[in-house]
Amino acid sequence: MICLSMKVGIFLGGISAERDVSLESGRNVYEKINSRGIHKTIPIFVTGSVNDIKLYIIPLSLLFKDNADIIAEDVKNFKRSLVETDEDLQKMLEDYIEDDVCKVVTEISFDLLPKIIDFAFLALHGAPGEDGTFQKILDDLKIPYNGSSAEVSKLCMNKYLTNRLLAQHGVFVVNQYVVDADDWTTNKFKILQDIEKKFSFPFVVKPVDDGSSVGVFIVDNFKTFEHYLDAVFLIEDHKEEFKNVTIVYHKQILIEDLITGSGAKKFLEVTGGFLAHKKEDGTVDFEMFSPSESVATNQILSMEEKFLSGEGQNITPGRYDADPKENLRIDNIVKEELKKVATILNLRGYARIDAFVKVFTDHVEVWVIEVNTLPALTPATCIFHQCILNGYSPADFIHKIIDFSL
Repeated sequence: MICLSMKVGIFLGGISAERDVSLESGRNVYEKINSRGIHKTIPIFVTGSVNDIKLYIIPLSLLFKDNADIIAEDVKNFKRSLVETDEDLQKMLEDYIEDDVCKVVTEISFDLLPKIIDFAFLALHGAPGEDGTFQKILDDLKIPYNGSSAEVSKLCMNKYLTNRLLAQHGVFVVNQYVVDADDWTTNKFKILQDIEKKFSFPFVVKPVDDGSSVGVFIVDNFKTFEHYLDAVFLIEDHKEEFKNVTIVYHKQILIEDLITGSGAKKFLEVTGGFLAHKKEDGTVDFEMFSPSESVATNQILSMEEKFLSGEGQNITPGRYDADPKENLRIDNIVKEELKKVATILNLRGYARIDAFVKVFTDHVEVWVIEVNTLPALTPATCIFHQCILNGYSPADFIHKIIDFSL
């Protein structure tokens, strides 16, 4: 049952490399919620730094600016509203709700949120919105929010810990190795020796705790590998070498075997979403969507190809076999494997799981890459294609996410 007259704060932007995708997600969620006229929406722009997160209620003239960095700069100069007393806050909310849009930038603290919103819709990607940080704050403030718990979000943000847990339950995951920034500085030679023993070229390098292909790179020699880690760990000599790869500082880098389709009659990358439902006995059931086949222009599917209109190709459902009946059979196998992942990790609300599928003559293997607890909700994202096949419009899907979390 939908709660009427609820004030939904839509948190968007952020400080991660995915802040522009978050902005697109937040704008789309804003439009989808408003299209029903059930809830009041308040766009809350997130900026600042890891140690000093800033929250701003922003007007539409800023919400629809080109990118998150422009908005972050503009909030410094936009006409501001000061909220110093409960009366100030009440007046601001009354003005906002009456016009359905604020006209000034209002900086707010986390402590004020319970007086401003009834529900937090996190359209944030990457830290600190997807790693449990925001979730823990909202838990302490007793504000419900979309997606998984703080504990689960923190786990799933770490690709290494997530995949090690899945491996314990028999899920196909790749061989992995973590390199710490401090260890790289002091023990580079030993690390290179370990890598040589455990991996064969080409292999994949990427941040342990980032998503959406940020910083993902395939290396085919030790010189490139060494220079990549120097660049990521802010050893400046080699940053220019990776100018076409989105690289930001990380404390840990993950090395993984490159998954190939060797021996399989069909090999494809897929991404599958789901919608969770509460059952009468209090347990949770997962309505799995048919995964989309992700077609990359290059070896690695870029963040733009995944989420921005006209930048990539997603085919829903995936093309596992030319025969429709066989394709449906394999699709169901893949959905069951992804449901197993959702159950093991105790995911909630909705999520998207990225995987490679190997179709052999006598069996199917699903190799999990990563789990996104707050997947992008941009207009072009494939999770909307998937939910439509299950009878949900994009607006239905957004409202179902909210309903589950209440």
